[in-house]
Amino acid sequence: INVSGSVPSLHDVALRSMPPDYDLRPHGIFLDNMTQRLFVVNHDDRRREESIAVLRIMDTRTLIFSFALVGSPQPFPFIASDFLGGGGFFHDLVATLPTELFVTQWGPMSQNEQPSDAERFLWRCTWDDSAAPASNGRLPTACVHAWPFPSRLGLNGIAIDAKRTRLWVVESASSLVWQFVRSPDGS
Repeated sequence: INVSGSVPSLHDVALRSMPPDYDLRPHGIFLDNMTQRLFVVNHDDRRREESIAVLRIMDTRTLIFSFALVGSPQPFPFIASDFLGGGGFFHDLVATLPTELFVTQWGPMSQNEQPSDAERFLWRCTWDDSAAPASNGRLPTACVHAWPFPSRLGLNGIAIDAKRTRLWVVESASSLVWQFVRSPDGS
């Protein structure tokens, strides 16, 4: 029950303009009120593709597919979702600017749900909003390590303050919360 005493309700939301070959398997999401977009980490098992779907919020019952951010020049590594540990390369994300987001890397995990020896990073991704997506809805994004030091245990949740200058990143297995101050240049 919210402050006004009313009971929240659930309802279907229409998702329009989705490319026919895009299999939306949502994971982490971020609602960006500044741009009226919903960013969704997507693990597409059918195409073996990791992407970030960008959906425009039209109203309370309609989302419009804008594009799917994909790694460039290399695709994001794909880790099947049936792999133990939750699967997926990316996990959770926040948008900081209309063309910038930060995303946590969770996978890969070993078969007993323990972190593998792989290094995991906090990533900063940027793209050109004026570029036209490919005919299949994909738009290249450049992603770099936002912080040079890796986690060997996997990064989970992420949050951002209202001014979009401070990030908190969860390294669950070690019970740590990393705090970052985001500079105007994105570093």
